[in-house]
Amino acid sequence: MAAFQPQLSSEGKIFELRHADEMKSLSDEAISSIQSNDLKQRPLPGYTVSDVPKEWIVGEKSRIRKFNNNSRVVEVVDTFAGSSPLKGSTDAGNVAVRYGGRVTIEEVLDSIFQQTSPAALPYVDSSITQPDIPQKSEFCPGIYSGNSALMQELMKNPSDAELLLKSEQLFVRCSYCHKTRELALARLQYVTCKHCYTYYCSKECRLKNWEKHSNGCSFARINTLCKDVIMKVREDPLAQASMSKLARMSYTSKGRGSVNIRLSSPHIAQAYVNHGWSALSMIPQQRLLHYYTIAALVRERKEPSLVALCRRYDPREKFILSVSIIADIEHCPQTPPPETADWNHSLQGVQGAIQTPSHVAAITPASDMFGPLTLVPTNV
Repeated sequence: MAAFQPQLSSEGKIFELRHADEMKSLSDEAISSIQSNDLKQRPLPGYTVSDVPKEWIVGEKSRIRKFNNNSRVVEVVDTFAGSSPLKGSTDAGNVAVRYGGRVTIEEVLDSIFQQTSPAALPYVDSSITQPDIPQKSEFCPGIYSGNSALMQELMKNPSDAELLLKSEQLFVRCSYCHKTRELALARLQYVTCKHCYTYYCSKECRLKNWEKHSNGCSFARINTLCKDVIMKVREDPLAQASMSKLARMSYTSKGRGSVNIRLSSPHIAQAYVNHGWSALSMIPQQRLLHYYTIAALVRERKEPSLVALCRRYDPREKFILSVSIIADIEHCPQTPPPETADWNHSLQGVQGAIQTPSHVAAITPASDMFGPLTLVPTNV
């Protein structure tokens, strides 16, 4: 996909706000207008965040993870409509298409941010002082357009955002000092929380805001990673074979329920997305794949959509999948996300030595006399 380019003024130069009061007026208008909407009616994000159950044992044989009070489980259920886009499809890079239409405004805006070409031009410091800032709603995105009517509409229909914002001037606002920059200028220096879509103009501002932010982080970026794992499973025969075997055996002995894949860190989840099932070969299956009965789902207060799916799917042909990723928010990150370079580098170094374990190699689609079950790609 072509990179987003900053909007040009009539003189052909990148638009530059030269006065802090102009930036303040634009920012306040956009945010106040969004706040006036009834945000309480905004759909739930479709994922849950909870403490790590004490009985959970995850990780490699040689290194069982011990979780602290700052560890959280982010869980997403596969309720996407349709299937993942075909490789080579012109829509494959569209974030809305990638998740079958179930996309958040934060995901679309961050995708635009990552695709924007940086602009290294001089600019005036247009910071806005704290007393002048209206109280932000928890749903007000850190990236926004001065077109408040459009932003209100996109909050309701985020799947349209990538197309409709291409011709809009976009701005990024620091969540701590409220310094606001045009998108292309912000691309050079702004960083985010590694677990969500909160933006900061510098690592210093992120550190200063960490104590407050870490107590209320939405983990929305981990939600996105959970969805990436689901989409990867949909095109991974080895993963599907292992999961369908567990689903069939567990249904026979325990009744209806769902398969749950537990990944002990975002690094491991990203490694699976990048490299497939072999990236998880060091993790014993009994620590990686689990089965929730409906009674367990209700007892642990899992997402109602998951319970509803489990009550009506056909266990002879389908299985339900949920993805759990454990994230820690104890320390402020020193580098911007996705922070997977070290993991990917070490994985590539041993890629040739990784062999698919026998218990995985034996579970191929052809080896199950009934054939593998398939995911339930349905809306709730």
